[in-house]
Amino acid sequence: MPPSSSSRRHTLTHGISTPNFLAELPPQYTVDTESPQNPVARRRLSHPPRYSNATALELQRQGSSSGQDSTCQHQHEFHIMNTNRSHAWTTLRIFSRNAGSTPQFFGRDFISGSVELDLEKPQKINSITLYLRGRIITSSLEEGSYTFLDHAVDIWNKDVGDPRAAHAGGKRFDEKLDGKYRWPFNFAFPSEFTIPSHGGQISHSFQTPQTFHERGLNATLEYELFLHINHGMFRGSSKLHVGVAYVPNITPAPSSPLRRRAYLEGVSLSGPGEDYAGWYSLHPVILQGEMSGRSGVEFRCILSLANPLTYTRGTVLPCFMNIEANDQKVLDTFANAKIIRVCLKRRISYTRNASLVLARFKANSRGKGSSLRQDEMTEIVEDVGQAVWWVPSNAAFYGPNVRCLEGEIHLPKNLYPSCMVPFLIVEYYVALSIDISDIFRFTSVGSHDSPIISQPVTIASFHGEGPLPVAFTAPPGKRASGLSSHRRAQSNTDVFPATLGPIRG
Repeated sequence: MPPSSSSRRHTLTHGISTPNFLAELPPQYTVDTESPQNPVARRRLSHPPRYSNATALELQRQGSSSGQDSTCQHQHEFHIMNTNRSHAWTTLRIFSRNAGSTPQFFGRDFISGSVELDLEKPQKINSITLYLRGRIITSSLEEGSYTFLDHAVDIWNKDVGDPRAAHAGGKRFDEKLDGKYRWPFNFAFPSEFTIPSHGGQISHSFQTPQTFHERGLNATLEYELFLHINHGMFRGSSKLHVGVAYVPNITPAPSSPLRRRAYLEGVSLSGPGEDYAGWYSLHPVILQGEMSGRSGVEFRCILSLANPLTYTRGTVLPCFMNIEANDQKVLDTFANAKIIRVCLKRRISYTRNASLVLARFKANSRGKGSSLRQDEMTEIVEDVGQAVWWVPSNAAFYGPNVRCLEGEIHLPKNLYPSCMVPFLIVEYYVALSIDISDIFRFTSVGSHDSPIISQPVTIASFHGEGPLPVAFTAPPGKRASGLSSHRRAQSNTDVFPATLGPIRG
């Protein structure tokens, strides 16, 4: 019999409408007009978020244990056609969250659907298997592709018996199939995958990463459902490939009680001096240098980030800066939002030879060690956000020799979440730098054009418990891709910015 061709058609079953995953990320809330007394810090929300609204996304994306949750009611159909493409003799029906052309699944979702046959004449079929596969592609060469996830689901095979029999497990079925058949399936999208190491005696698990496609990078991470119909040795197998998208379940821990209350009431956040549990303060940075012909100029700054250090994309990352100096002129010079630069940076590391990296990982008895970076790694470092600053309303509380800046970094909703797998590493860190080269010459702690201090953070894919973070400033106007135009490739010998430990009190 001549080989048949495959096609795809999509049918939408109207249930609870679920938009695509970029639009479904947490929304931004609007604010009222600025007050003349304090243009930013005392803003109140015109529509303060309610707790039920804050947890709606969490409830919406969770699948039920049976996999029949109402969030996965968009139907997709894909077909294998006969030779003249006049009849679909195989239909793969899938239910997912996405109404578009690509089925999409979130962490803890079930993949449900059915395999249906409509045979116009008898066919020899030995088995039907559905595979969920994930692979990393870094080049068109054979070593540039590696399948890290290969999950098989047996739909039917002749050893099970007659597919039309009332009970499975009957006599082996050696006849040809003819007419119409339907096999439902329902299985969880694996949230982890394993890699054996040390001769296969030890297995290490990693969180299944999100689908990754980004312009300008020679790395793609994709998933597909692969339907394989085995006809026996005298006829080639019938195959159907369907690309699917996946978003892992990464959520932040709950914020402090004071911060949750501020979000619910739509008021400004309490600073590190008031909300001890709500902030993570980095080690103080003491800078010395020359300014306006004066030597021995010194000032001290402490950068604090919202605690916990995990932030949902599409929201904001709150920041707080304390700047101390005995000289008022020095203090006024440095307590300037144009001078203090706090950025969210992203580093992506990937290999051009994924299979070699995993082979070394397997051979390493320590497992998750330096083997992750033994092969040549291409690294990209870029700015993905910059803090916007303002003077908090209670600045006088901190004393005459202290200046305070409150701020936030807007997180683009399409940021790729943090990822740590052997072949793709996506890391984020907040970096503090000082840009005053025209009026100040450093004599300690690096230079003005490199980070003085940095702190690794985690970017989450979804919001967790409690109200969503509230933005007090408008996001930057130009954020088409959420990334800066400046990118630089690095070798794997570059040093990740050093991180000093936190302080308390």
